[in-house]
Amino acid sequence: MKEKNIAILSMQRVVNYGSFLQAYGLKKLVEKADENANVYFIDIEKGRQLPGYEDEGIKYFQKKLKNILKSILSFKLGVKYRDKNFFIKLNDKFRNEYYPALGLDEEKPKNHDLTIIGSDEVFNCCQHTKWGFSRQLYGDVRNSRHVMSYAGSFGSSTLDKLQKLGVVQEIAECMGKMDAVSVRDDNSLHIVKNILGKKPEMHLDPVLMNDFSEEVGLCPLPPIKDYIIVYSYQGRIKNKKEIKSIKDFAKRNNKKIVSVFCRYDWCDESVIPDTPFDVIAWFKNADYIVTDTFHGTIFSIITRSIFCTLIRSSNKAKLTSLLNKFSLGDRIAENPEKIEKVLESGIDYQNAEKTIGQERQRTMDYLRSVITNI
Repeated sequence: MKEKNIAILSMQRVVNYGSFLQAYGLKKLVEKADENANVYFIDIEKGRQLPGYEDEGIKYFQKKLKNILKSILSFKLGVKYRDKNFFIKLNDKFRNEYYPALGLDEEKPKNHDLTIIGSDEVFNCCQHTKWGFSRQLYGDVRNSRHVMSYAGSFGSSTLDKLQKLGVVQEIAECMGKMDAVSVRDDNSLHIVKNILGKKPEMHLDPVLMNDFSEEVGLCPLPPIKDYIIVYSYQGRIKNKKEIKSIKDFAKRNNKKIVSVFCRYDWCDESVIPDTPFDVIAWFKNADYIVTDTFHGTIFSIITRSIFCTLIRSSNKAKLTSLLNKFSLGDRIAENPEKIEKVLESGIDYQNAEKTIGQERQRTMDYLRSVITNI
């Protein structure tokens, strides 16, 4: 039987543990679906900047300069320096160690039997990205005989925003070329259903669909005990009441606060794990988790941790959809006052475990149904 060349088009070059693990996880799933396939990653081709997003880069640097000036005036320049130094180390870790582990720069076939788009927010064009609006991400993939998606998300993009940007017809044209469309949340399902006139499949993020026990088993135990993990994007947890609530809870329970993937002066420690799998090890051995990210919530679920998810306007739709899927909507803290209550309440993972088992089988059935017919 001829070996199939299967390309994965994802956000694997984003400096984010979730992006790395979902890319790695999807590759594992595809290799399991077809043990003889040659599976590799291809990069996103740059598209055009949509109206309203062309100058986002300029706005970003203006905001950055404003924050630096604000830090100087408030005598917090040292904090900014430590934050920047932390990110430089994190960025170097990804580029020099994590990316090579995925084989991102290895030579790949020019022609693909199948390209799988996903997971992560590959369909989210209503935000500033370095690649802009790329038709490739919606199914217009050159040199590929077949195209499908797996658990793709429109993120904060809504049907209304896409209509205002005038890209609905173009997205429909590209997605119409796919052999099969799979999304991961209700908002994305609603968008695809409306622009294609048919309901797409819905699947869970590859991180949830994998058992990383073999990889995590090779990781050393975290060097400390009795700790709470704070997992967020740098600078996003800045509400004084949120910070006070987390610190007060830690003090009452005699726990250290450890930030992973971000650095905050109010945390006891900030760590950059040796590998992305060490991140899961840190979660697994934590007493509590506080996060406001999609993958931070997923890491909490797969490690059966006691966690609290802080909801933001930018993540409300996808996080609510994710948690409701597992009957874990009670892990949401809509305000700082609820953080302690959520962390002190127990979690019954029975329904979540049952759902994960069922969804893992559905995922394999979906991937195999397309791969075996190309």
